[in-house]
Amino acid sequence: MGKGLIVCLFFLMSGCVAFPQLERKLTRTETGAFHEALEPLLKKQDSRPIKTYIKENPDTLYASDAKLILQLQSRYQSSQKKLKTCEQQLDAAQVEIKKLRVETEKLQADIERLTQLHLKMGRNDQ
Repeated sequence: MGKGLIVCLFFLMSGCVAFPQLERKLTRTETGAFHEALEPLLKKQDSRPIKTYIKENPDTLYASDAKLILQLQSRYQSSQKKLKTCEQQLDAAQVEIKKLRVETEKLQADIERLTQLHLKMGRNDQ
């Protein structure tokens, strides 16, 4: 039982010692700098501060997050442009559909008039 207790204690101590070495504590300035760089991106779509943050702090834990956020923002902007293009195409198609409906109604009226004229001519010929 004594050996088991020693092994358990050794296991627990080695885990406690290794854990702080793996995790790097962030300083308040790193966190603040990241948030300051992120805020203009979220509020004004201004990506310059976050790009500057990445260049000036490439080794911080937030640098990879900042890169991912920039990629997401870029994809968002690309999707917005595609959506705007699709909306413009939809508007143009709706205008074209309206024009075609008007033309169709005119053609149907012409067909009706021609049919009536043809019927009148047929009666007159007899």
